[in-house]
Amino acid sequence: MFNSLKSKFIISFITIEIIFFTLIVSLNFNSLNKASQTLTDEKMHVSSQLLIELIKTPLITYDLATLDDIVKNFSNIKNVIAIQVDDVNDNIISSYIKEETISEETFKNLIHDNTQTLTKDRKYISTLVEITVDDEHLGHIEFVFDNSEHIKIIKSNQNKTYILIAIALLIGFLISYFVGNKLEKSLKHLTKIAKDVADDKNVVIPYNDSHKDEMDELFYAMHRMQKHISERTLNLNNSINDLQQFINALNHSAIVSKTDTKGVITYVNSKFCEVTGYSEEELLGQTHNILRDKEVGDDFYKDMWETITAKKIFHSTFKNIKKSGEPYYVDATIVPLLDREGNVIEYIAIRYEVTEIVDAKDKAIEAKRIKENFLSNMSHEIRTPMNAILGFVQILQKNTTNKTNLSHLKTIQNSSESLLHIINDILDFSKIESGKLVIDKHPFIPQYEFTQTIELFAINAQDKSINLVTNIDSDIPNCFEGDLTRIKQIMFNFLSNAIKFTKDGKSIFIDITYKTKTSLLCISVKDEGIGMSKEAQSKVFNAFEQADNSTTRQFGGTGLGLSISSKLASLMNGEITLESTEGMGSTFSLYIPLKVCKLNDKNLSLNDLSTEDKRFTGKVLVAEDNKTNQMLIKILLEDYGVEYTITDDGLQAFKAFKTSKYDMVLMDENMPNMTGIQTLEKILKYEEENQLKHTPVIALTANVMQEYKQRFAAAGMDDFLAKPINYTELERVLERFLHNSKI
Repeated sequence: MFNSLKSKFIISFITIEIIFFTLIVSLNFNSLNKASQTLTDEKMHVSSQLLIELIKTPLITYDLATLDDIVKNFSNIKNVIAIQVDDVNDNIISSYIKEETISEETFKNLIHDNTQTLTKDRKYISTLVEITVDDEHLGHIEFVFDNSEHIKIIKSNQNKTYILIAIALLIGFLISYFVGNKLEKSLKHLTKIAKDVADDKNVVIPYNDSHKDEMDELFYAMHRMQKHISERTLNLNNSINDLQQFINALNHSAIVSKTDTKGVITYVNSKFCEVTGYSEEELLGQTHNILRDKEVGDDFYKDMWETITAKKIFHSTFKNIKKSGEPYYVDATIVPLLDREGNVIEYIAIRYEVTEIVDAKDKAIEAKRIKENFLSNMSHEIRTPMNAILGFVQILQKNTTNKTNLSHLKTIQNSSESLLHIINDILDFSKIESGKLVIDKHPFIPQYEFTQTIELFAINAQDKSINLVTNIDSDIPNCFEGDLTRIKQIMFNFLSNAIKFTKDGKSIFIDITYKTKTSLLCISVKDEGIGMSKEAQSKVFNAFEQADNSTTRQFGGTGLGLSISSKLASLMNGEITLESTEGMGSTFSLYIPLKVCKLNDKNLSLNDLSTEDKRFTGKVLVAEDNKTNQMLIKILLEDYGVEYTITDDGLQAFKAFKTSKYDMVLMDENMPNMTGIQTLEKILKYEEENQLKHTPVIALTANVMQEYKQRFAAAGMDDFLAKPINYTELERVLERFLHNSKI
């Protein structure tokens, strides 16, 4: 009963009132008693002094009759109920007692004890006063006073006070009961609301907008709190729902585990067990070392722990071992989980099995390696005989005057160059695909180079009675810096296609301009050929595709030329555009940004481009295992007036190098007994041991792919000369390393 808040409130309130009123009454009664005592004392003092003054004379004269009259008359004073006068010897000489008020025995007791005595409702007070005259002691007077009147007044005030206190307590009880009842009702309502909210019941909390008192404020605050809780609960439920769906999706696809800060596994999902072959019981309490593959080194795990203990996210792909011993690959992300103070409390790892992807990647890398090896071998095997064919054709053309034979030689040369062009296209396409094709910028003279390129097609155009109309802007700068080889390759493709697809008697228009404001070089080739449909134009730049299937049968080609040209233009930050009308012709345009340079800055002039015969002084060591190529190289070197020594393999070349002094070495790569790079290593070591001046070694090989060039350069080759041997390139190498002497 007394455990309720209302009861406690009422009891507390009444208790406080009782204590308060008790203190007030106590203080009030004490004050009344003191006031009454003081008043009585004053009365007694005044009365005794007055009586002493009256009886001094009779007492001195010992007039007892007069003394008795004075005492008797003085006894008529209100509240005086007994008087006794004693002489110096304590003999009673006069006395008077109001026997109706006090008995003689009571009086004697009062006189004898000099105390206060209560008789029924009356209170008697006695006092003794000395009688002196001029410091002479004459005796003393004893008074007894009746204090009942004051007692009545005090009791009357006490009764009134008790009544007022009772009334105040009743009023306080009623007030506290009313307030407590209202408070209890409100709190019970709030308690029920709280229980309903805790039980997820839909509750509407009433509130008063006027906010009359604190309870209204409380209900309003509860209402706002419920509103915020409802909104947050809704958001939380939505987040939990999203999170649960995410967890379900994650558990369905990902391998999930958690570990403590020491790496001990504390949680694994079903996917983890499914992939690894271990049960949950076998994994919990273990570390991930249970899955570790011995091929994964300690450095990997050291780096992983350094990363995650530094509160960073670790990501990597690595190999693990299943319970069955079967290897598998995972793409793992390990995230440190932190407490509010930022301390790591555990780690969560999310892994995806990527075994198939890794296997596919390995297979793709292997396939790419096989393809590159095939292309390299194919290039080498084709270029080696092509070197001899083209080399001897050029030699025969120099020494043949018979027109028929020259015509046959021209046919052989054109066919060989076409075959070589196809090989180059395939190799270029492969290099572009693998990202290994490098743009090599250097200064060149555009008017001369572009004119020379166009003149290469003059004979072919003449054979088909095609008119080549060339317009090279006269204001074009004298020097550009760019990859001339790739620009000429695109021009070669444009012109080759234009002649191929233009019928006899038609014209081809070549227009070359340079826009100074945009720094763009534009090379445009317009033909009057077969043209293309919109559909054909959309795929003409695709690899291995032509306008239609009949194009290959009728005109030939690999379908790589324009695809390679487009990619080359892109690598040089340029672009190729096409305008074509079926049956009327096509226009291919190359737009490429080129930086203008100065001839003097690069020490380049037209004199360097002279085509007159050159001769060189020096001795060359040749390492070449192919007999036909040996014959060709002999003729070429003899034609330039160069001394030479021919060896069949790298071992013979090294022996020859040690027995004689050479100015340059032409080194084939693929040779029996000792390869070109192995021979180079021995030469470099021999020079170092004997403190000899380095002899330039030039790679002479049909392996023309970029990775081989880089490999030769890394091995220490001083230059590179591709097969089939190009006269211009051969002259460049001879000029670089031998003494040049004109005829």
